[in-house]
Parts: sequence; structure tokens; C-alpha cells
Amino acid sequence: MKKLSALLLVVLLSVCLTAVCYAATGEELLKNAEMYLTFEDTYDDTTGKMNVQVDGDDPEFVEGRFGKAAAIHSGEGALYTEDLKFETNSFTITCWVNVHEHDSDPCLFANKDWNSGANAGFLLCIRGNDWKYNANCEGGTRTDTEYPYDIAGIGSMEDQWYHLALVVDREAQWYCLYINGNPLNKGTSFADKGHDGVNYDDEWNEYPFYIGEDGTGLYNMSKTLNFDVDVVNRRDFTVAFRKSPRLQHRFH
Repeated sequence: MKKLSALLLVVLLSVCLTAVCYAATGEELLKNAEMYLTFEDTYDDTTGKMNVQVDGDDPEFVEGRFGKAAAIHSGEGALYTEDLKFETNSFTITCWVNVHEHDSDPCLFANKDWNSGANAGFLLCIRGNDWKYNANCEGGTRTDTEYPYDIAGIGSMEDQWYHLALVVDREAQWYCLYINGNPLNKGTSFADKGHDGVNYDDEWNEYPFYIGEDGTGLYNMSKTLNFDVDVVNRRDFTVAFRKSPRLQHRFH
């Protein structure tokens, strides 16, 4: 039931983003996903493509947005995979999060060293009044976007489920962060940052993709971040996003 419910929401996301609506089955969506984590008493990737591992103590399985979720506490345990690569491709990452406690700017997910935003790779972190996306590449200039909670219509960030979607279009050199289906403006261009055609997984960035930490697996240990995460989905970017950058459906 959890997988079906989550897949139906992904179907709604695809329908709302596509200029011409089309039907897609859950089976097709799973086939096209690069990683799909449901956390039903396992950290395994449903697609079977990624080897997801635990760094530290095993996160507890708790009540999730659908069925169960993974409870991640900074300094105790996080999840990572060395198999997920981004290279020069466009991509989307979506997930549900329920943040119970946080301070400073800990990473929700990342594949970079967050000790400097100028380091290669990308991340999404949570701060006092906003979510922050940061990315850079070798020889490039960092790009940063902050999504204030009040734009998302959020009074209190903590103890509520929110749907996060990061859309990165490498061809158009554009990205956008969606919270509960609401985009931040019309997205952000990084055409002047020197990222065009640069491999995000080149030899200068060998960090794995982490959930609940930065790429080093160490940054959040000096911060507070207690949150539950559910239905993590990494998909190849589709032309649907480029045709319709504003998402109308709200994930409540």
C-alpha cells in the first residue's frame, strides 16, 4: 500500500509538470528511477540498482508519510551510496521529510564537503528560516539558492511532513527547488557559473551521495539534525520539467 500511494504521488507530479498529460504506471516509474527508497523495514533500493549503506548506527524505522520512514539523528547514523552518479546529466531528487529538531545548516542530502560552499558537488541543507541549495564544480563558481519557509506558507518547519523536489537541468543550466509542489520563483540560472558540460562526479569529487549528512559523513556531527525521511526518489530529468517549470499540484 505504501509503495502504491507513493507512486501515485509521483504520477501526479509527472502529470502536473507535463505540457501534455499522459498516463504512467507505477511499474514504468520504478523502471525509470535510478534509486527508490521506501524504508519498509529496509534501507534497500527498490530498483535494485544502488547499494545503500549505513554510516554509524542503524537509523530506526518509525511511522512515515507512507507506512514507515527512517529516523536520522546527527552524530549517530546516516545513509549513503557510492553507486549514485550524476556526471553531466540532468536529474531530479524528491523525498518527504519531517524535521523534529535542527540548528545551524546541517545537510539533508549531499555529495560534497560542506565545510565550504565552493567545494565541488551539491547539497540541500536546512537552516533557521529556509532551505538552502548549493552547488559547484571544479573551476566553476558556486551557486546558492535559499527557499524561505514563509514563501512555502510554512509557519513552523518542525514536526510536519514536507515534500521536497530538486530539479537540475544541466542542458538549460537551470535548477529549481519545489516545496510541497510550490516552486521557488521560476527557478535559478547557473549559466554564468562555469558548470556547462562539467562532470559532477569527476576525480575531484569522489564523495558518495549521503542522506542525513554531507559527502564527508562528518559535517552534521557538530550540528543538530533530527528528522524522518521517506520515499527518496532519484530520477533522470525529463523534458516535462523544461516544458512546464511551474508545478501546480500541492502535496498535502
